[in-house]
Amino acid sequence: MALPVTALAAGYSGALLASLAFPVGVHRKSTSLSHGTGAEDTTGKHKDFEQRIRAHGNATENIPIFLIILGLLENNKVLSQKSLLGLAGAFCLARTTHSIQLLLPRKVPLIFRAVGFVSQQALILGLGVTLAVSAIKKLRA
Repeated sequence: MALPVTALAAGYSGALLASLAFPVGVHRKSTSLSHGTGAEDTTGKHKDFEQRIRAHGNATENIPIFLIILGLLENNKVLSQKSLLGLAGAFCLARTTHSIQLLLPRKVPLIFRAVGFVSQQALILGLGVTLAVSAIKKLRA
């Protein structure tokens, strides 16, 4: 069972997750902060660290369900490969804009995060409903 669109989206998502985890790990290593966010520290050395943690955390919360839905749609041939590729690209773009704004909150306008969030949720909802409707039709057949 080859799922090239899902594989491509998963590959990109894996690279994105790794790039989001890296600044968290570097900060932890450089400040010897093994757990938590350092929010109780008053020196300012952990400023914006929670944003980095959330950028990674939010991605880990949303990417897996999208990939599962995408893979099932592709496997069941519910939508054309071209359509799935476009939708996967839109999701990857939405995740990227959302993540960039979380990582660089003072440099990137909040609209990037908002558009990224709304877009990714719309894609998850729309494709989830499409998958459920397809499954219901197959069960009734």
